[in-house]
Amino acid sequence: MEDLQWGYCSEIVIGDFFSFLNAQIEYLQMPIALSDFQSLEIIGFLPPEVLSELYLSEENQTNLSNQAERRRVDQIVGRVVFFELGGEKLMLLVDAASVDEKWLVSGLGGILGDLLGVSRINRGIIPPMFLDEFIGEIDLEEMMIPVD
Repeated sequence: MEDLQWGYCSEIVIGDFFSFLNAQIEYLQMPIALSDFQSLEIIGFLPPEVLSELYLSEENQTNLSNQAERRRVDQIVGRVVFFELGGEKLMLLVDAASVDEKWLVSGLGGILGDLLGVSRINRGIIPPMFLDEFIGEIDLEEMMIPVD
């Protein structure tokens, strides 16, 4: 039993994992490489509590405060950004941090992504085919905060 060749088994698993990872990286880079970023337009913002009532919960607000303290920033909030790229509407979930009265992106997906069960591999970007799953019956025209 000592000759179980764990090294060989590990190499197969790791090799398969790295092949899988490389394929995923290529897949994720393809749309980016083909996108015309000159066409990127931020359409507007949606209040995070519209997507999840849990966002305003005491536990979540405490979590956001704790993260701000650990990161040594003034405040961290979740933001929902709608944008258009290459003629497609997408939604981006981010955590934004207030630092010296400037807002910076501190995490893609963020806490709101966790509350909504968004896969980490998407890094907070919700593609058009899944928008209905997250926005459902929300009237975007009414709820959207336009960019001005």
